Amino acid sequence: MKRLVLTFHIAIVACLAGFVMYHIWSPEILINDSLEYKLAANNMVDYNTLYGCVLNEPLDFRLYGKRTLGYPIFILFQLESDFLILLVSVSIYALIFFLGINILAKFTQTRMAFMLYLFLFVANITLALHTTFVMADLLLAAIITAGVSVCFESRISLAARVKGLSLLWAIGLLLKPVLLPSLILAPVLLIYFKNVHHKWYLYMVLPFIVFIVGSFVNMQNTQVFEYSSISTINLGQYNSKLMVTSAEGKEEGDAYVNQNTFQIPRNAEEYAKYKEGVTKLAFDQLKSNPLAYAKVHLAGMIKMILDPGRFELYTFFGVNDKEQSLTELLYAQEWQKLKTALYRNKTVFVLFVVLFLLSIMKLFIALFSISKNRNTLLLWLIIFYFIAITGPIGAARFMMPVSILYSVLICLGAERILNFFKKRTKS
Repeated sequence: MKRLVLTFHIAIVACLAGFVMYHIWSPEILINDSLEYKLAANNMVDYNTLYGCVLNEPLDFRLYGKRTLGYPIFILFQLESDFLILLVSVSIYALIFFLGINILAKFTQTRMAFMLYLFLFVANITLALHTTFVMADLLLAAIITAGVSVCFESRISLAARVKGLSLLWAIGLLLKPVLLPSLILAPVLLIYFKNVHHKWYLYMVLPFIVFIVGSFVNMQNTQVFEYSSISTINLGQYNSKLMVTSAEGKEEGDAYVNQNTFQIPRNAEEYAKYKEGVTKLAFDQLKSNPLAYAKVHLAGMIKMILDPGRFELYTFFGVNDKEQSLTELLYAQEWQKLKTALYRNKTVFVLFVVLFLLSIMKLFIALFSISKNRNTLLLWLIIFYFIAITGPIGAARFMMPVSILYSVLICLGAERILNFFKKRTKS
């Protein structure tokens, strides 16, 4: 067992060292999300305003609430040094690794499971490459993994676990609005604990406090009470657009979002009209052909599970085409353009294909972990939540927050397969 622990440490240190050295000598990776996070943090320091762009340029009122408070606050004190941001990201990456080990240890102690976990972690290219991106997904992955680890920690009291989970839940919501629909569970859990354990665990209201505070901050800037504008943006410019693209073609999809309704709002009055107009237009479009949307949503969920990190790979190696969405090309079935975009760097394409085949194998093995064990069911429910809520724009980075939980299930599935063949051999 000591050799196994030593192997873990050597592997993780080697990976971390490689990421740091490559990032130091490679050109800076410019991503729109990263730029918005940095500008939001800068504007909070200089102008006490949460806004994801340059304030002395024409205002885009969508950018007031697009990036939630959590990650800009997190990088606020690291902005003077990109290298410091990198070191912090690498430390989070290492933390996630050991949190996953802790979760896996709750289910099994076999050497095979831990060695497979090590391989899966190193092969998780999305998680690895996010150490070099200024994005909230890596930190959210740490929060989700820590939350599950706390949930399974039977050595601490229930009250301490509920307090820890509530705090992590609130921090996770601060980081990304993807957790917003999960607030429905808060009153359910509150009543459950009261009925079963005869105690009010009022820590459960922490995520609601985050929601209210965040919404009021946005209301001060835009006069609209909402937690994040990203929900409207995704609904109009991604979900409904992808449905139109899939049903009618890319040109029609582009024409759909070029309507006056989608014009950039430059003041609070225009933003209120933008939000109302885009929401109505998108819902009318989705209701007009629910089967087409269901097809696109399901395809996005499948894509999210199988995508090994195309965006991260092609962005990291500088071959990502920023002018066109490969997801739109996929839904529009424009195979030649898609092929040309993917073939831009053959080495990266081969790596992508290998990792894609590995993703298929991982899904097949993970399905064998399904059992009546309540803890494994909890892992599956958390994973399914992220897959279902992301919808048509599903990609590896949206799966990343639950990728460690997924790796644990793959290890358990592999162990179950191995035990099956062992029993067959003995019989």
